[in-house]
Amino acid sequence: MHVHDLPMAQNVYELRSGLLDAALAPESGYGKGLVAEPIWQHRPVAVLPRGHPLAAKDGLDLGDVVDEPLVLYRPDTGLGQQ
Repeated sequence: MHVHDLPMAQNVYELRSGLLDAALAPESGYGKGLVAEPIWQHRPVAVLPRGHPLAAKDGLDLGDVVDEPLVLYRPDTGLGQQ
């Protein structure tokens, strides 16, 4: 298996062209010729340093973190990227 970080539009194009066998997507509904199946049901979590202002809240909504820098997990290295 090879993992590539591509924009979703490119994933859709490459799936339709036969260049990719599968892709992970944030939602379904990419149109004719593609089938989307959920592979997990876990809610996303925000991981914050203990001293961050949002860490003191009892619960967070997406709106609470929308303006925070996003760090994505890089599965090929185990490191995050911004």
